[in-house]
Parts: sequence; C-alpha cells; structure tokens
Amino acid sequence: MKPIFGKDFAQHLKEVIAIDSVTLPAEYVTSLEKLEERFHTFEDSFVGMLDDTGRLVGYINYFPLQEPTRERLVQGEIPNDIFLGKTDIHHTFPDQPFDAYIITVAVLPEFQNGLVVRSLVLQFYIRMRAWAEASTHFRGIYASAVSDDGRRFLYRLGMRPLPGNPGLYYATINQFFKAFDDAV
Repeated sequence: MKPIFGKDFAQHLKEVIAIDSVTLPAEYVTSLEKLEERFHTFEDSFVGMLDDTGRLVGYINYFPLQEPTRERLVQGEIPNDIFLGKTDIHHTFPDQPFDAYIITVAVLPEFQNGLVVRSLVLQFYIRMRAWAEASTHFRGIYASAVSDDGRRFLYRLGMRPLPGNPGLYYATINQFFKAFDDAV
C-alpha cells in the first residue's frame, strides 16, 4: 500500500466516483465535475491509499470550511453534503478561526480490513498536524456519517454528535489528536 495526497491525487478522481458507487448510498455519490471543482479549489483535500498496481482502494476527502458554510451545517440547513462546492471551501488557510470538514471516507469492500483504514487515518492525522502547524486558527473537524460503520469510525476519531444536530459530528483539533494518540 502506498499513500497519495495533494496534487498527485488529481489523476485518481474518476476512481473516487467508482469507489463511491459501491460504498455509498446513491444519493451521496457526487458528479465528477463537482468533485473536480472541489479538488481544484483546495488541492490538499484528499488522502488515499493505492494498492500494489497503483489503483485507488480508499480515500478521505476533507477541506477547510468557509465560516458561513460551517454555520449552515451546524444549523442543519445543508441536508446533503454532496451539494458543497467551491464557494464553501477556503482556497488557503484563512487568517481567522476555521474548521475542517470530512466530506467522505470510503474504502473498497475487499480492502476494508484494518491495514487500509489504519493507513488512511495515519495519513489524515499527518495532514491535520501539518494544517495545525501551518495555522494557529485551526479549531477542529466536522463530519457526518451515513452508516453505523461511519458513526463508529467518527467516534474512534474523537468526534461526537452535536447537540441539536445529531447527524453532524465534531471534535476540536486537540480532541482529534488525543483520540489518535490514545489509539496508537
């Protein structure tokens, strides 16, 4: 297995759609155009794992949220996060408090063993550490889950449902780092 992230991930965007098609409910599979738009808005928005043939077998898609979008998510005004687009994403790290949003975690069924998931989480942790070092304004991470496995995964990352919006999970960046450090 080999990690991939940043600009190098661009060549695997079509594979993201293929993975989503077999791992997510149909209403959560976004278009390639929307995916490319989000990717090119903020290129450090994916971490993935490649198998020995160079095929993408799993990924985590995340980005820094614009503040109005964060507020709309918290208030439950965004029913399905596949509608998030380039206006919802910071292009660079803002010079003000901001949060990340995990939009998708997906792994092909035949690779949903501990190794791929652990490797993805490690690479995501490394990216979040880099974000925290790049900006003192990084507050935390939001995410939602569409399955019981997804909710368990978010709990392992130190995330908890928000009061008043149980479909949205949150952890401060320090809670996330602590959950990761405690698990290793």
